[in-house]
Amino acid sequence: MIKENPSIPLEKVYNKYGVPEKVFYHPNPPANFGKRDPELKPKVGEPFPEFVFQTVEGDEIESKKLNGQWILVRFDFFTNMMNKEDYAMLVDAIDQIPKSSKITTILCSLDTKENVIKELGKSSKKIELVSDGQGFSAKYQIGKFPTTMLIAPDQTLYKFLEKSEYQEIGSIIE
Repeated sequence: MIKENPSIPLEKVYNKYGVPEKVFYHPNPPANFGKRDPELKPKVGEPFPEFVFQTVEGDEIESKKLNGQWILVRFDFFTNMMNKEDYAMLVDAIDQIPKSSKITTILCSLDTKENVIKELGKSSKKIELVSDGQGFSAKYQIGKFPTTMLIAPDQTLYKFLEKSEYQEIGSIIE
């Protein structure tokens, strides 16, 4: 069916690895079909959906294993299209956080592993780099890049962070 009609309307459901686990066919899709729905994005105060990111070094970051600590996840575009000034401000704020703080920081980029390593590999040793994050961006309905989320130690979404709030991260997680 897909070979005969490659533009057939399909809905993908993503698992905790950011990989489609189910695909549904919609014979009469709604007008906004295929677009990110901000109403389905994780909400402040609600449990953040489980995830397992794989870093560019091949390590897994599993949300279940991070229970009891803060998690900062930034979803960003392709490295050549990123707002480098905004990212530099985030890196600066994260680098100021003491190593003893219980926080894991993750950059989930849409770009390839090679480009992420080349462009961002030396930006901060405190940020775990994840490439090929299209599935995660779709799973969490991310429609604006960058989107930066702070997840509380109880695994609820604490806050969406704007550039003007990056310097507050250290005082929030104390």
